[in-house]
Amino acid sequence: MVQFRDFIEIFMNLSGIKNNKSLTSTGTNIGRWHLLLCGLVPFLTSCQLEIPDLNVVDQVIESDIVSGIRNLPARAFPDEFEKIAYIDRDFNVPNAEISNDGEFVVVKTYFATNRNYKQAEPAYQMFNESISNSITFGKNYTILLREPELRAIEPISIQALDISDTSDPPLLSQNNILSPKEFSESVMSDINQFNNNDALIYIHGFNDSYEDAVIRAAQVSYDLGFSGPTFLFSWPARDSTTTYLGDLERAQASKKHFEFMMEQILSTTAIDKIYLITHTTGARIGISVLRDLFTIRPSARARFREIILIAPDINSQEFTTEYAPILGSNNSPVTLYASSNSSSLDIPKRFSTSKLAGDSISGALITGRVETIDAGVTDLNLDGHSNYSDTNSILADIRDLIRNGTRANSRSKLAIKYSPAGVYWEYPR
Repeated sequence: MVQFRDFIEIFMNLSGIKNNKSLTSTGTNIGRWHLLLCGLVPFLTSCQLEIPDLNVVDQVIESDIVSGIRNLPARAFPDEFEKIAYIDRDFNVPNAEISNDGEFVVVKTYFATNRNYKQAEPAYQMFNESISNSITFGKNYTILLREPELRAIEPISIQALDISDTSDPPLLSQNNILSPKEFSESVMSDINQFNNNDALIYIHGFNDSYEDAVIRAAQVSYDLGFSGPTFLFSWPARDSTTTYLGDLERAQASKKHFEFMMEQILSTTAIDKIYLITHTTGARIGISVLRDLFTIRPSARARFREIILIAPDINSQEFTTEYAPILGSNNSPVTLYASSNSSSLDIPKRFSTSKLAGDSISGALITGRVETIDAGVTDLNLDGHSNYSDTNSILADIRDLIRNGTRANSRSKLAIKYSPAGVYWEYPR
């Protein structure tokens, strides 16, 4: 059993009090000692101590302890504790603190994937290129550099941070695996907390790793100032331009998993305003599943506010006859971004014997229930931040579409063009 005087002796030796005789036992110093005792209460109550009579304690108070109070080590004071920014109950950032003027932001995204994973791996290596026969649900946290021009449209769900020990964002920091039930409960918690049942769903293209896809989904969500939950469907594409044909087969096999994800969202959450954005081969997955969904359950179409296809690598004729009539409507047409110079389509065009819907080099695709935006030589890769004045990315135009709900004929950056096939729009070149 620990003797009280033994504890005091140890504490005095550690703090340098015993050898300091310079202070007298004034009332002020006694007050300081009582404050010190208050700080020691948690420790004392957790130990088995033999407490001597109060006279002994008083003698201790009036002696060396008071004279050495100023020599306590700095680490004993709260302002020297390591800073930790708590984003929510599942994620925190060390060496950081919440700050309205912070240089970084944390974006939470939900995901579903049919990639295999290894739980013990770091976040950026956790999900790999191998194919799983089942679907995994979860959420991720990504740290991004903040864009000064976009601060005015940052949603209240975004946490801004000061980070004292930084790596080079953007950075995928954490993946949390969730059961389908936990997934839906977490989504509903966000909906209730921020009173917003909009959802942004992003499906990446053929040349994307899992980490790149998560970062891009977070980047798009942040640049759009999107205030509802953001979702990523990540299929097992390989991070290579030489595996395109094999990845087409993987995309085909992934449709059933995206269908499962959509069923989970539609049947177990209150989300009813969905904005779907697909990139290149991701369009093959997205529009195929939605075509079947709208055919079987026509009422589901009302829950999709916008369907946005960026450089889709699907056959133009197939898109015109099999997809556009079902996906689009007169009041809510599909938005198709095409380009004559997008590196995203360089590989797909090599393996296609017909015109692709996302390629405008021989003219923009024009068909009913679709608003076609010819981005000309603008690349459609979605890399990096995009602010209001940026014409190197079509995200500025998508921002206007999603935030303001304005159709192509009312968006200021677009110029209307006429052709024998009908009307389309041009993005600044």
